[in-house]
Amino acid sequence: MSVGKQGFRADIQGMRAIAVGLVLLYHVWPAFVPGGYVGVDVFFVISGFLITSLLLREVERTGTIQLLDFYVRRARRLLPAALSVLVVSFLAFSLLLPELIWKPLRIEFAAAAVYLENWVLASKSVDYLAADGVASPVQHYWSLSIEEQFYIAWPFLILLAVRWRKAGSIRRTLSVAFGLVVAVSLGCALQAGYAGDPSAYFTTHTRVWQLAAGGMIALWPGLRLGAAELLLGLLLILFAALSFSGDTVYPGAAALAPTLGAALAIMGGRAFPESFTTRWLGSRPATWLGDISYSLYLWHWPVIMLARHLGGEDAVGPMAGIAVVLVSLLLAELSRRFIEDRFRHAATGRRPLVLGRYALASLAFATAAVLVGGPTAPQGPAGLASEATHPGALAWYGEGRQPVPDVPFVPALAAVPRDVAAAYGQGCIQNGGGSEVKVCSYGNRTAGTRVAVVGDSHAVHWLPAFEALAETHDLYIEGLTKTSCSPSGLEVSAMTSERPYTSCVRWTDNVVDYVRKGDFDYVILSQSPKHRLYELRDQPPERSAGALARGLFDTWHPVARDGTPIRIIRPTPWQPTVVPNCASTAAAPFRECTDDADAALGEDAMVRLASMSGFPLLDFTDLLCRDGACPAVVGNVFVYRDAHHLTGTFAQTLAQPLYDRLGLDVARVSVAAPSFGFSPDPFNAAADRPRFLSEGCVRSSRVESVKTCEFGPEDGTHVAVVGDATGANYMPAFELLAERLGLRVVTYFKDSCLFGAEDIHHRVLKATYSGCSRWSREVKAILEEKPPAAIFITQSPMYRRRAGELPGDAGQALGRGVAAYTDGLHARGVKILGITGAPWFEVDVPRCVRDHGIEDCGRPVDQVVPLGPVDHLVRAGRARGISVSDVFCPEGWCAPVQDKVLVYRDSNQPTATFMDLVGEKLSRSLEQALNSDDSVSREEHG
Repeated sequence: MSVGKQGFRADIQGMRAIAVGLVLLYHVWPAFVPGGYVGVDVFFVISGFLITSLLLREVERTGTIQLLDFYVRRARRLLPAALSVLVVSFLAFSLLLPELIWKPLRIEFAAAAVYLENWVLASKSVDYLAADGVASPVQHYWSLSIEEQFYIAWPFLILLAVRWRKAGSIRRTLSVAFGLVVAVSLGCALQAGYAGDPSAYFTTHTRVWQLAAGGMIALWPGLRLGAAELLLGLLLILFAALSFSGDTVYPGAAALAPTLGAALAIMGGRAFPESFTTRWLGSRPATWLGDISYSLYLWHWPVIMLARHLGGEDAVGPMAGIAVVLVSLLLAELSRRFIEDRFRHAATGRRPLVLGRYALASLAFATAAVLVGGPTAPQGPAGLASEATHPGALAWYGEGRQPVPDVPFVPALAAVPRDVAAAYGQGCIQNGGGSEVKVCSYGNRTAGTRVAVVGDSHAVHWLPAFEALAETHDLYIEGLTKTSCSPSGLEVSAMTSERPYTSCVRWTDNVVDYVRKGDFDYVILSQSPKHRLYELRDQPPERSAGALARGLFDTWHPVARDGTPIRIIRPTPWQPTVVPNCASTAAAPFRECTDDADAALGEDAMVRLASMSGFPLLDFTDLLCRDGACPAVVGNVFVYRDAHHLTGTFAQTLAQPLYDRLGLDVARVSVAAPSFGFSPDPFNAAADRPRFLSEGCVRSSRVESVKTCEFGPEDGTHVAVVGDATGANYMPAFELLAERLGLRVVTYFKDSCLFGAEDIHHRVLKATYSGCSRWSREVKAILEEKPPAAIFITQSPMYRRRAGELPGDAGQALGRGVAAYTDGLHARGVKILGITGAPWFEVDVPRCVRDHGIEDCGRPVDQVVPLGPVDHLVRAGRARGISVSDVFCPEGWCAPVQDKVLVYRDSNQPTATFMDLVGEKLSRSLEQALNSDDSVSREEHG
């Protein structure tokens, strides 16, 4: 989309204005120009023409191409504005969007910085996990990515043609080379369009033919068409913009219209300014818009996304749309004047250094974008703490298992979107483009009962429950699933566009053949309730339900007639919000994030299929909805990872109800776990938690009132333990201490909360943790009213005061905040003792041990023991320190396993088994500190 000043043509600037205008109008008011996306195709042809013209002139003048000069010019022309928009957008949206929504977008910022965004979007287009995701503020960089990839490869193709040409014109040789590129790429585009492959819209190999077509025009400057051809070309572009829509198979044969139109307009424009009919393309308004077209393309989409966010709507209204256009034009003009022109006309300097600086800037931004925050990839079910504390669906099943109140929900809110079936990481789910059968298998292949689970992602989210059954019963399970595909044998709308989903029909045929040959004892059907027939794609899903039910019956009744029982699972509720995103800014129990049962459920195709076929319907609504509501959390477990898919963790709690309602009579089996030679094994480490967590001794982040747990003789010396959830890990040692010394130990714990006067930032809430501040003040008041003999402070070292601040930078100030609450108590004779030195690994230790072994997961103590607020409290002489580093890291090495016991249940929390092992040793350290002469003063260490 860059402007080449050599051989400047005002008519092409006018075409740029048309192209960017179509894209802008399409994104702001899509109903006005439903095919305005073809403006990108026009840009592709223009860019191919201009770049090839530039390179061809150099080849014919010098016999070669100075690649370094070429890449430096491209970098100076494109990168400054592109990186500026990325940086501004990154900062703006990281502050505006909740962290749960923002974090998954970081990879797209990184990809955009290195011109790979088109491939990220291509992968998402066939990834059902991304179907409900938030639109990225930089997703429009996909077309820039294709152009930049073209700019990198195209000079090499020309140089190869120059080297290999035989007698004759270089233009004739290049015509053959370019023609082959057009033929192969166009063939790929046509084939992908026919197959309904949604990724084809973004992939380089299905788009490069449009750039190569522009290059072919540049080869024959003597071919001069007139104003009539130019006008015909513009009419073809306008026809595509007004008649194409989201239903158009693209970039298949339909893409020929705007591509041919742009080519005709470029060739016809060679008549300019001979014909009055073409002069309007060179008018000052048109050329001005063409001049800012690159910056306008860069800025318009982030501005639209900002307007959507501020307006709380998925679309931009009429008045907001006018504001979006005006703001985008203003930013584009400023960007062109102060960024594009400044860098384009700057002194060149040494070419390798210039190119290196631009490349380094792009890589630095991409690296920073990826490193901000935690992981974004799906991680599978989190695993339950225990059925007593987190029964999930079992809380409402049978007699019910009442969950313990005031314990943290699982998975942690930040991990909910990634809490998916393990199948997503196993490569066994068929994507949007494929039609062959892929198999996710669980259990022993020689088991007495074989079950096939068939459907789309709503079948996938049941796989954790089936997998759990296969581990404990004589069952073999195969998951046969395809992204967004109804196994009805009917043509439904594709997931990422509204084109016919032809590969779904072929896949269904293949699955039926596979099942009939597979000797299965049961077939379980499950699918989304939102499928639409292609011919009813503009109607509500309910209009398609009857026909889909008939299609499902016609497809699967022959299988049932052959003797294989069919079971149907009723779809789970469909909520009005992406539940974890909503929950990140709402208070528990997140009622505003979910709908009532009548709205969340409906009579979909599966319910109708059960009615017409007699196939048993497995309905789990009673375990998902109660008293007319379908809540976000059941039994202390988050139910939904988005608006309608179950979390893998909650699905696991449905295993027993699923078994019972399937009506199976299958023997239980004893499955030997992998032998690791230590306990707990890494697969079950997350559940090896201290009982103090299950007893409700740690207040959750959603509850501000103070909760205490007490043990030891009532008339014993009063000792307080204050801190966050890490304190629960040390309770076995404190129980031994209380028993030995006759102490009355009272605990004050709140999850993710630092006791002190300084406000802290909650990374999930993405805001100041005001609930922690109020809790801290209340605990301080209680301690001042009845001072204990001693206070043990036990806290995580990883707190920060504001978003973006590193914990290490905040530790000293936060330590002073702790001291502000403890100094007064110390002055009244209360001993202040701080527990320090606990390791904090950069990886999940059980997963590391499981995947890489014990030796690769240990670390030196100085690498994994950070300084936190309590360390600074001790260093300032305001508390006596009790270092536990010798307990966790004997001889300076923090091993993941000690004495055949796994030390950690995640990256920093110890297993309950390990804390029982070292309880006596740790209690002696606590006793020594408690009985020591309290002679430490701030003068000595301050």
